[in-house]
Amino acid sequence: MAAESQLVDAGVLEVRNPATLELVGAVSIATPEAVQEAVNEARIAHERWRATTFAERRALLGRAAEVLLDNLDDVAATITAETGKPLVESFTSELIVSLDALVWLGRNAETVLRPERVPTAQPLLRHKRGWLVYEP
Repeated sequence: MAAESQLVDAGVLEVRNPATLELVGAVSIATPEAVQEAVNEARIAHERWRATTFAERRALLGRAAEVLLDNLDDVAATITAETGKPLVESFTSELIVSLDALVWLGRNAETVLRPERVPTAQPLLRHKRGWLVYEP
């Protein structure tokens, strides 16, 4: 809870609709200590993610798509308020694209991210083997 008080003590950044200048909300400005704590937590999350299987990642992406679908109108309204773009554009250029990406990644990540052999064009290095390996 120390990070929470650090955020509040550091000040507040207002979020305004660029089309109307109406106040949408406010976020606390983080102190350097709070930023460092967030970075440390991100490192821990990275290690946890790295240990997950493709099946677990696929399930998480599917759940994220479900949550987004369940909250589509609210998310679209927030995007519109924060960017000033028309509501229909929030749906078409942000939400539908995001949902499509979540579904596509859930179906194809394992195939797209599997290790692939990298050929060498150098005649003197033909005996060498190279692989491109994707790791979180």
